[in-house]
Amino acid sequence: MGFSLLHEGLVIKLPFWRVIFLKALILPQILAKNWGADQARFALWLAPCWGAGVAGYFFLPIEPPAWVGGVLVGGLALICGWAWHEKTRWLWLWLPLLMVAGGLVSGQVRTALVAAPVLYKPLPSLEIYGVVAGLEQYRGQWRMTLESVRIPRLAPERTPIRIRLTVRTLADARVGSPVRILARLSPPAQPTVPGGFDFARQAWFARLGAVGFALGAPVVLPAAEPPGWAEQAAWRIERWRLAIDQRLRDGVGGAEGAMASALTTGLRNSIPLDLVQAYQTSGLSHLISISGLHMSLVAGVIFLVLRAAIALVPWVALRWDSKKIAAIGSVMGMAFYLLLSGGEIPALRSFLMGGCVMLAILIDRSALSLRVLSVAAVLVLMLQPDSLIGPSFQMSFAAVLGLIAAYELFSPWAGEWRRGKQAQSPRWWSLWGRTVCLYVGGMVLSSVVATIMTAPYAAYHFHRFNAYGVVANLLAIPLASFLVMPGLVAGLLLMPLGLDGLVWPVVKAGLAAIALVAETVSSWSGAALEVPRMAMLDLGLISFGGLWLCLWQGRWRWWGMTLILIGGLMPWTRSPPVLVFGPDMMTVAVHDGQGLRFVGPSPDRFYRRTWEAVWGEGELRSREQIPLSGGGIARCDGFGCRLERNGRAVAVPLSARAVAEDCLHRQKMLNPTGYYRSECAAQVLLSRARLRENRVTLVFMTDNGFLSFETLRDWQGQRPWSPSPRAFSRAAEYDD
Repeated sequence: MGFSLLHEGLVIKLPFWRVIFLKALILPQILAKNWGADQARFALWLAPCWGAGVAGYFFLPIEPPAWVGGVLVGGLALICGWAWHEKTRWLWLWLPLLMVAGGLVSGQVRTALVAAPVLYKPLPSLEIYGVVAGLEQYRGQWRMTLESVRIPRLAPERTPIRIRLTVRTLADARVGSPVRILARLSPPAQPTVPGGFDFARQAWFARLGAVGFALGAPVVLPAAEPPGWAEQAAWRIERWRLAIDQRLRDGVGGAEGAMASALTTGLRNSIPLDLVQAYQTSGLSHLISISGLHMSLVAGVIFLVLRAAIALVPWVALRWDSKKIAAIGSVMGMAFYLLLSGGEIPALRSFLMGGCVMLAILIDRSALSLRVLSVAAVLVLMLQPDSLIGPSFQMSFAAVLGLIAAYELFSPWAGEWRRGKQAQSPRWWSLWGRTVCLYVGGMVLSSVVATIMTAPYAAYHFHRFNAYGVVANLLAIPLASFLVMPGLVAGLLLMPLGLDGLVWPVVKAGLAAIALVAETVSSWSGAALEVPRMAMLDLGLISFGGLWLCLWQGRWRWWGMTLILIGGLMPWTRSPPVLVFGPDMMTVAVHDGQGLRFVGPSPDRFYRRTWEAVWGEGELRSREQIPLSGGGIARCDGFGCRLERNGRAVAVPLSARAVAEDCLHRQKMLNPTGYYRSECAAQVLLSRARLRENRVTLVFMTDNGFLSFETLRDWQGQRPWSPSPRAFSRAAEYDD
């Protein structure tokens, strides 16, 4: 195989390896040329470097010693100071490394600051004392968060400082009430799949040491001592949120009232499950949780109203900069919205991003730029580095990054088109036609870009792609922008006067229209396409390729497409596991290439539901000849299974009888039962004890029949939030 090169009218044929060699020789020239054009944008990479340090910290297999981060940051800071003083080019190397070390240190500091005792085993029913810090309705019941927890049979230094209970009735309890309640506690739930959602890690950073359910109504107790001003302020804000939540659900009514409350107070658990599913399937799930869209709409409404109000007073408009006054008012409105929404991580991140935008307006800088986005990202990761590994941070910043990069790419063309059309178009068209075309085109482009930028993260976290998300967003975003959010802002302003009922019909109509869009789009065939399970390497390649594509402006920016394609194709090249073991040994599944066949005695419903979301829906307790994914067959009966591929067999007994039969043959065995034989010819690769330690075990079989394993224990490592008591010496223990 060769390539033809045209040189001075002659066609020269060269072998492939020589072409690669020649291109490698001129690669330094290509890099130097592009670096010269994009050198001013190098600072934009400091935020991704900080994020790389945070990601590196969270994916370490063990908790690094506290001195490691300090030594790295101190040493690199000294080197960077020397490079800055000497004006050496090596600063471009050491400064990114300093940001990486800074990200690692931020993760260490955050983990140490929130450290609190955590249960690692369930506790029997016992009396619990605490102060109600939060309440939220949940499927006809209440979720109650208790702080200042005291459990008589637990040592104080081993008692979680915050727990969350599900209670059926509140009795007289409200936020701030000291209560006594009989309940059962369990540790925060562990992931069900290696690389899946880790509620235990999320609970660690929320200082939530246990969860459980109440066995009776809470009993309100007299306060032992008066609370401090900070506690009183927090409780008052929480009561205020609950009162507004009730006012919205009663005033707007129905599922629309629950959605209105979710968009205002952040309390989402009262939304009907079928409506939530429709929003997720149609690609509108970002409208349910308070995010950058809602914060920007609130800030935009306040900004426009304040500028219009100032313009109506000529004396003020001529003497003061209305834009800066409106920016200050928008920041105050966003802060109010942040308190009202409960200060959750997505809302806080959106507030910081909006604050950076308004700060840019105050100092006469471009409000929407990649520099503002970089500053906002670093601020968020400094305050809450754990938000990096969640879908909310990843999807929102990816969407904004793509939108700003697309704006930089297309705005010169749009400006030239607008000026050219203005010169040769009728007056009515130049005034309205161009504006409408640019708005519609901008909406389409924004929806397409946001969908493309967030698709990899949706596929990684939720294992699906919303095929019609662009259509749904094109129809729903204008409704949210012009009806719902302005109506909610007006309703909150009119609520103290008792006139909020005037705007609730408008809000209800807008939310009903959005729900209709979600239900219609979600009913279309292929609305949610299943995506194979992605590895962290795949997402890392796609993320780095996307950053390379968006942050640079030279021709080499298109090199990022190569990484994006590689990362996007890699999940399709991997075979799913042939066998999956749960932690209770009752949940065992075989993958037949289409979905899971559960062959365990009694599969856990929660594990079954989450596994089917990852590997496809299957059948319950199907015991027959099952074709394995990637070739081969599993023969299952009422006692166990036998996996065969390329002449190699693996026995999986599920009963004492199967263990006795399989031990008669020289073969490999995966034994999830508790039965053993002293004389067994089979080689036991995984025993019940090892499977229990692994918590979740994925078994892969190569084309030659060899086995490999992926376990939840190896993926979690020995971190403070992992379930092993050795990982954290202060883990709560129950004194029997």
